[in-house]
Amino acid sequence: AMLSSISGEGSYFNFYDSELHSELVKRQHLEAFLEAQIESGLVDVYFQPIIDVQTGRVVKFEALARFYDENDAYCTQ
Repeated sequence: AMLSSISGEGSYFNFYDSELHSELVKRQHLEAFLEAQIESGLVDVYFQPIIDVQTGRVVKFEALARFYDENDAYCTQ
């Protein structure tokens, strides 16, 4: 936040939120993990039909991605 304030022109206020930073770091780790899993071909994709209960017909599909964690178990997050 301080570096952002210093480098900007004019008057700005920047705030640092440690909780928000923690969430950002978690998201970045998850994104990096998912990218590595996809590049390694370790993601299983399943298609689940969505059925119209009135007609009994499949109207669309939901794609479910399953990937493994470092212990070769399905990751739930």
